Amino acid sequence: MNFKKTIFCLLFGLLATGISRPATAAITLGFSVDNGTSFSNSIDLLTGDSVTVGVYLNDDAPGGILDTVGFFGFGLTAATAPTTFGTISAASIDPLYDFNTIDEFTGSTIDWEAAIFLTSIPTGQSIFMGSFQFDTTADGSTVFTFADRLTGTGTANTGWLDGAGNELDQLLFGPGATGTFELTITSAAVPEPATMSLLAMGGLALLGRRRRRV
Repeated sequence: MNFKKTIFCLLFGLLATGISRPATAAITLGFSVDNGTSFSNSIDLLTGDSVTVGVYLNDDAPGGILDTVGFFGFGLTAATAPTTFGTISAASIDPLYDFNTIDEFTGSTIDWEAAIFLTSIPTGQSIFMGSFQFDTTADGSTVFTFADRLTGTGTANTGWLDGAGNELDQLLFGPGATGTFELTITSAAVPEPATMSLLAMGGLALLGRRRRRV
């Protein structure tokens, strides 16, 4: 009986392997505060600080579309949630994208549309598109939603193109190009001197207790 079960499991595994297809690399938006060295969807700041966030298009594996064909143009919007704890004070598309039909921002939104015509189309696993500066003004978490500028209805809308002119809207944002990416910037106040002193005293007290036990 055990032998039959073993054979069945082996046959089922082989069948599943034969049916499955190799996974394709995922293309996503990436957010970086260190010029693309690392990426995160969450940034922590002290209230009153400012941060410049780079927006990138990333391929999760080398040798993908961005690496081999490159990236031609895009249309991207970003908006904060109704409750915000800061303001967008600057935003700009990478100057490499020399044809900018829209490059605008308000205190809570970004609106970009750009393409490359006069320079070489960039290639790489990570491609820089632009950046924005966010100035924190109060304690709390501000959530940004980044989306396709021209959402489709199930068909491609050519808002995002690789270097060969292939549409990336559906690949990046999903069916209908209605998916979104989120970035959270959290700001918190600097602890007051009195609070810092209490924390320090508490730490010393705990250290003293441990030494007595030893």
